[in-house]
Amino acid sequence: MPNQMGLASGVTLGLAISIGGIATPFLGQVADATSLITVFFILTAIALIPMGAAYFIIEPTIK
Repeated sequence: MPNQMGLASGVTLGLAISIGGIATPFLGQVADATSLITVFFILTAIALIPMGAAYFIIEPTIK
């Protein structure tokens, strides 16, 4: 998909919205069972995973 940026961005946006829609009820149940602060800690931990993975991305070399 490198030559089809519109399609790639649409797939990425659709996936993000779908995963958010699936995760929201579970996070709501966690918030009801514990507290809203716990959910914020969970969301922070989830955000740190791709940030850590992005650190290891190697920039391609042009030959």
